[in-house]
Amino acid sequence: MRSTLFLGTPPHQRKFRSWPLAAQGEPISVEATQLAEPIPRTFAEFPFNKSWQEIAIHAQRLDGATHVGLFGDDHEQTWIRFVYDSQDFCIQDGGARLTLSVDNSACPDEALHEVQRHFVPLFCPDLSE
Repeated sequence: MRSTLFLGTPPHQRKFRSWPLAAQGEPISVEATQLAEPIPRTFAEFPFNKSWQEIAIHAQRLDGATHVGLFGDDHEQTWIRFVYDSQDFCIQDGGARLTLSVDNSACPDEALHEVQRHFVPLFCPDLSE
């Protein structure tokens, strides 16, 4: 299946990622399977009761976590990204709650459970064992 996508489509109107292969406004044809964005999977929510620095330090302590990064300005749109078990994870501000998501919706459940178990003692010490 082939699809035509015009570069310059506003991001909020895109259903697929545009590849910068042609000049602005020129159509490009690529396989539809190459265009599909990964669908993130939200798998946990925690109360937002720690500083971003504390959360980033705790993420670094997850055995096997790599590429831990804190992004944003600590006031708006702040998030933490890290890699665990070859999967890209994200912790985002959801108001009074933090959401944990993984970029790959097909991520193995065991990896999700390990990440969730790691963060429970930080955000909900009364629930930890």
